[in-house]
Amino acid sequence: MNPIPEIIIVPAARMRKAWNMLPLVLLFLCMVNKAGAQEYYLPKTGYQPQQQQATSRVSFSISAGAGVPLGDFGSENVKGSFWDFNSPDSTRLQGFAMSGFHFDIALWYKINDFLGAEIYYGGNVNSVDINGFSNTMGYISTTTQTSYYTPEYLIGLYYYFVEGSRFTCKLNGMIGLVTNTYPDFSLKINDTTTYTRTMNSGGSGFAYSFGTQLEYAVTPRTSLYMNVTYTGANIYYPGWEEDLTAVGKYYIYNARVHHPNDITFMNTGILKISAGIIFSL
Repeated sequence: MNPIPEIIIVPAARMRKAWNMLPLVLLFLCMVNKAGAQEYYLPKTGYQPQQQQATSRVSFSISAGAGVPLGDFGSENVKGSFWDFNSPDSTRLQGFAMSGFHFDIALWYKINDFLGAEIYYGGNVNSVDINGFSNTMGYISTTTQTSYYTPEYLIGLYYYFVEGSRFTCKLNGMIGLVTNTYPDFSLKINDTTTYTRTMNSGGSGFAYSFGTQLEYAVTPRTSLYMNVTYTGANIYYPGWEEDLTAVGKYYIYNARVHHPNDITFMNTGILKISAGIIFSL
């Protein structure tokens, strides 16, 4: 006779323990499946996961923060400049700009293990200090443009190095174009007379930029970062005009003088301190 097979009855408690182990098994399989994104090791003291940064060459970043005007852009010292009526031939402008808002977006490409290329667009919004202008000029003044918008179109190279598994430091240098529009200023000479100077168009100039960036990887493809960058340029404005308007009881007198061939310029510096996020593509 064939022996009767033995039937082993597994207690229900043991079956529940087996089912309870299933999520751990699935989690282990997932971790093994994602071994390309994370590296795990087993040191002598116990099991510790170590996360590596993504190896993608292309990344995209966006940040926002403060933009501090420097040079003549943020200056109120008009001595010997365009607004010094004792030296009317000067073409150097002051911006009377205040600290404001900065944002930027950038595309990064790693050329090798220490060098990369960057395409950068930045925007800066800085209010015009009309009260400071009035105090400097000694006349109550107004402007139709209450703030500057200064865009930056830059391209350049960056040097980077990785510290540990999460930190990356970048040092960059870029060149390109910076533009903005200089505000018109109207000075109230007395109760009936107003004097106004207006630029014919917006200005532009060659720009250079350099800065540093510290990144912290929160996932293999996402990092948070802090950035400090300086951009400098001489922005040139082609042509300007001046108006003198006098209002009497029975008349309005207006005189306008054009200076189409005069080119003014403003030494523009912007210190940008921002925080943002960068994605590996």
